[in-house]
Amino acid sequence: MTEVPSAKWHLEHSRPEQFVDYSCPYAAFDRILHTLLARYHLLRDLISSVSPQEPLILLRNSLAFHLYKTAHWWGIQLNVEDTIGEKRWTFLNHVRSHALTNADELVFLNATRREEPLAVGQMAVVLRKREYGSDHCIGLDRVGDYHSGLMVRADDVRWCDYSHDNVVAAWLDGQCVISRPGHGNPTENWPLASEEHSLCSPYIRAFMTPRNHDTALADYRQARKLLDRLQSGLARSELDRVMNKIAYQILRRVVS
Repeated sequence: MTEVPSAKWHLEHSRPEQFVDYSCPYAAFDRILHTLLARYHLLRDLISSVSPQEPLILLRNSLAFHLYKTAHWWGIQLNVEDTIGEKRWTFLNHVRSHALTNADELVFLNATRREEPLAVGQMAVVLRKREYGSDHCIGLDRVGDYHSGLMVRADDVRWCDYSHDNVVAAWLDGQCVISRPGHGNPTENWPLASEEHSLCSPYIRAFMTPRNHDTALADYRQARKLLDRLQSGLARSELDRVMNKIAYQILRRVVS
């Protein structure tokens, strides 16, 4: 029988900052989401079976927030009742409780939930990076979409007009602007990577969506055809992660 992790173990090993990475578009979003979801379920069950102390409650809320943020960050549809197995309002209450403890995360939540909309033209900066000798950033607009911005000065950002439902697409806009021949990742053609990422986005969006056997099989075959055409290392890695998830769904249906 598998031993259930203790409260002490969770407080030492289940903090989101130990396995969440928002700084790298190449990050393994599949592993991050699965880890967050598994730890959230374990901790939720533990809390329901004991008289929880405040640190466990705070950790549960943090896991909930980063589940929400990671899904939004990569443009993944998160159906709370199907994926997490609890009422949407319960989950979002945990998300908001955590956001209220951190000003930056509250700004992120308010922008993505449109609960306290930004002014027209205002952006909430959610990521800053320095690459190829240029400072650039990613911002959220008043409807929760991401934009790439070039930082001229700390208080002067030139925002791209194009908006996206995921950070990677906005980051790729920035790469197309700031990269120069002979600089950066020599294996990536950024305009091509941007185009191919957009082809993969519908599959990424449905990453957490439950599928029956026939739907999973059809989606896998379509994704396989697309993978054979992709040249970008980024797009191929993204789609490969989705295909692994779909393959698991197919096998699980066969076994059951």
